[in-house]
Amino acid sequence: MHRPRVLLVSPRRYEKAIWRCGQVEFEDLIRGVDDVDLVEPEAVVRGEGLFARQARRVARLAHVELSFKPRVKPIGLAREYELFAFHASQPGDLAMLDVIPDWRKRCAKTVCFVDEFWIEDLQSAQWIEKLAAFDHVAVMFYNTVEPLQKAIGVPCTWVPAAVDTLRFFPGLVPPARGIDVYAMGRRSDESHRVLLSHASANNWTYLFDTIDPVRVRDELSDHRQQLAELIKRTRYFIANKAKVDSPAHRGKQEEIGFRSFEGAAGGAVLVGHTPQARSLELLFDWPDSHIHVPFGSTEIVDVIRELDKDPARVQRIRRNNVVNSLLRHDWAYRWQTVLGQLDLPATPRLLARIEKLQELARSVDHEGWPGSVTAETRFASRNVG
Repeated sequence: MHRPRVLLVSPRRYEKAIWRCGQVEFEDLIRGVDDVDLVEPEAVVRGEGLFARQARRVARLAHVELSFKPRVKPIGLAREYELFAFHASQPGDLAMLDVIPDWRKRCAKTVCFVDEFWIEDLQSAQWIEKLAAFDHVAVMFYNTVEPLQKAIGVPCTWVPAAVDTLRFFPGLVPPARGIDVYAMGRRSDESHRVLLSHASANNWTYLFDTIDPVRVRDELSDHRQQLAELIKRTRYFIANKAKVDSPAHRGKQEEIGFRSFEGAAGGAVLVGHTPQARSLELLFDWPDSHIHVPFGSTEIVDVIRELDKDPARVQRIRRNNVVNSLLRHDWAYRWQTVLGQLDLPATPRLLARIEKLQELARSVDHEGWPGSVTAETRFASRNVG
């Protein structure tokens, strides 16, 4: 009987926070290319006492999202695994390790993926101690790797963000890009007002969040699929550096945000405040990978209109973004990196996926893609003048 070699722990059952969608996408891809047992801790149902009911009623009336930290049921492991993989999107996630008391004893090797861990977060001794229990830590932020390794005394590897590029791939015959500008998540009020005004006056489709997203209504993967379909139909995608509007949190540290990987994989042109970071030079080193527009700039419309005057340049940007995403920024490459660091072999399914990505990139990497140049010409003629 086949026995999975990887134990993967996911928070998807007890929290459907919108910012976990990329994490779940990574987990699902690992399950598709490796032999995995997925453990999904469940929240203990809260009592519906008078106080809890009144608190929820007040929150609804005030349009406030109350944060009730769920208690999680303890989990016992029935057998041994070659690898324990844990994904922490934020330092607080490491508390979940307490409900799996024998994870260290039951697994020959262990790795923790950490997402948005900033150098400023290194002040918490509690979670640093938990990270020190792992054999290896895969760190998303380039500048966090060295100070984190010094703090915990455990080998740390830079494993950047990525996406399921097959999901975001716009296709050999892409759909029409009917969304002129898509700004999801954090945004500048000044740039937003300019974009909104221009869209109203010039027949643009400007897509942006009208509520503060907190939870995903359906499955996290459903939200991810919808995002991919929207980006495939987007001309210009706003991609700022991570935590662009939170200097107190990030300090002087500048890093690439998830938006860059999502937008590039979908073939959109990335516009926004790019980080002054070595990671940008290493990951997005092709011409026009990002079109820099300072956060809060009111000239963002002028930048886009100037790009629209050169459809050939825009087409090159799209092609380069898609090809490089397929060759470099799929989650499969990140998983391959981690397996290599732990001296574990890649599975045939992982290697087959990588081969498929490279074959698809070769199909796109020629002057004839995308095939619908007329669509770009139509947009350009509509918006110039």
